[in-house]
Amino acid sequence: MSAYFKFEGELRLALRAEMQGEEVRHISQSRRLRPGDDFLLQDRLGQRFRVKLLNQIRQRLEFEVLEAVVVPEPSPLLLELWLALPKEKALELILQKSVELGVSRVVLFQGEFSSGRAETPTINTQQRWERIMSEACKQSGRQFSPTWKWFQSLEAALGQTNATDQHWIFAPLDSSEWPISREEIVGQKHTLWVGPEGGWHASELALAHQAKARSLTLGPRILRTETAAISAMTIFQHRFGDLN
Repeated sequence: MSAYFKFEGELRLALRAEMQGEEVRHISQSRRLRPGDDFLLQDRLGQRFRVKLLNQIRQRLEFEVLEAVVVPEPSPLLLELWLALPKEKALELILQKSVELGVSRVVLFQGEFSSGRAETPTINTQQRWERIMSEACKQSGRQFSPTWKWFQSLEAALGQTNATDQHWIFAPLDSSEWPISREEIVGQKHTLWVGPEGGWHASELALAHQAKARSLTLGPRILRTETAAISAMTIFQHRFGDLN
C-alpha cells in the first residue's frame, strides 16, 4: 500500500488530463517527479490509478492514466473514538493516528476537565482538523477519511447513539474485562472513550454507568491522553480489526 494524491474529477483508463493547485505543489515537494515518472492518484469516487507524469509547469501538471490499482478494504471493525477535548497538539496527533488506525468516526466533546472551555470550533479550526485527517488518509493509503462530530458535552454525544452501540471507557469503574473473541465484537458499533489530561469527572462516570459502558484498563501506569487514545485504537484493531 502506497501514498497517493487526490484528483477532484473522475479518472478512467487511458485518460489524459491535467491538475493544478495545492495538490500539484504537494506532488512537487514530496516526490520531485520528472516527466515519465509514475505515481498514484485517487479520484473523487475513491477509484485509484497509477498515472504517468507527462509534463509539469509551475502549478500545472499533465498526466496519463495507466492502470487501476486495488484499494484496501476498510477495517471490518466499526470503531469510533470518543475523545474529551485535549490540548491542541495532542488532539492533532490523535486525529492523524485515528485515520491511520482505521477508526470510522471521531467524536469530540468538551469534557468537564478538558483544558479550557471550548465553544463550537471555528471554521478555521475545523478546516485544520480536516486537512490533518486528509493528509493522513493519503499518506496511509486509506480510501476515505473518517467522519468527525463535535458535541458540547458527553451527555449531548450520548443523545445521538443507538441502543445497540457498545461503549468502552478507559477508567476505573467496575472490574475491567477486555472482550475475548472477534465474534462478540465484529458487526456492532463500538465507541472507545478516552478522557482528557485531567481525567473523568464524577458526572461523566455516572453517564458511563447509565450507558452501560464497560470499563477497560491499559495497565498500571498513568498515560497521557494521546498515548491512551493511540494505544486503545491499536489494541482493538489488532485484536478485532485488520491490524494484524
